[in-house]
Amino acid sequence: MAITQSPTYPVAGEAVTVTSDATSVLVFDHAIELTSVPGSSSLSTGLQLIEGAPDGSSPLAAAEALQLADSFTPDVAGEYGVTIRVIQQLPQVGEVRYRIGAVESGTIQVGQVVELPIDAGSYGGATLRLTIVGTTIRVASLVDFADETSRAASLVTSVAAALTALVGIAASTAIGTFTNRVNDLLDNFVAHLADDTAHNVADTTNSPSDEAAFSTAGGIALLNRLRALAIEHALDAEAASRWHDAEDTENQPIVGEATTLGGATVLLADLRERFYERHRIQTDTPDTHPEADETNELTAPTRLDDVIVTYLDALVAASPTPAAGEVDGAVLAAAAGGFRVVA
Repeated sequence: MAITQSPTYPVAGEAVTVTSDATSVLVFDHAIELTSVPGSSSLSTGLQLIEGAPDGSSPLAAAEALQLADSFTPDVAGEYGVTIRVIQQLPQVGEVRYRIGAVESGTIQVGQVVELPIDAGSYGGATLRLTIVGTTIRVASLVDFADETSRAASLVTSVAAALTALVGIAASTAIGTFTNRVNDLLDNFVAHLADDTAHNVADTTNSPSDEAAFSTAGGIALLNRLRALAIEHALDAEAASRWHDAEDTENQPIVGEATTLGGATVLLADLRERFYERHRIQTDTPDTHPEADETNELTAPTRLDDVIVTYLDALVAASPTPAAGEVDGAVLAAAAGGFRVVA
């Protein structure tokens, strides 16, 4: 025997129906009993009753009329202990009687929905929405699009694959540690600037004097500083005393300065993966470096980085390719001329 639930990954405020695969010719119905609830929940333990009997009277009358519930609506995230109660009709002559017995017990994990805006300025954007149950990401999607091209970008195959890859892993693993990842970018960026094999000469002009960040606020400030210096480093070239043979116009961050941790999380992915990791190995079209910098590589991107970067790449594509069945003309009109789809 086993308890099953619908939906599979419920969130607070969403009704959860619980059933069991136990069967018997004597089973008349089944109900659920809450045996435990999270400390912050206002729900009561015990058998769950349908509000009022068929005649609109009290919950007690509902119970007497076998108006017991097979579902409950959790009010907070967390663990809910449940027991399936099977209602059996007793085989006897005369007055009909019933017996309520326990069949199976289990735990229902109720999650929460969290959101991260991905704002790419004039390129558009969307909101990344995750359902996290316990510590694990169970649902990932992009919603609330800035415009039609932003919606079309979410349908690109690589974006869909990155979203799928988020599901089933721990949120902490998917996100990583913010300050550690900012400091990793700082260390490698400084080393890249000093690499006179990858450059004509070392770039001493744009080398940050900042120390490592040890707080979220410090990390945000450092990240904004690195963004400004990275742009200057990439777009300074074509002079005998300069470090690049040609400006790197191919790899440019598109996310603006951050003022919040959420904005900094998006900027960090843009700066680490879309700018730095591509810039350091840029050797042709444009011919930026004499040799690729194969030494100063960042730690591996997180799954969240993958989602943000693939979506940003789709946003900057000159002509986003709609998924099968989409209206190509509407998407192209929005991308080329800023048209807004209204119907």
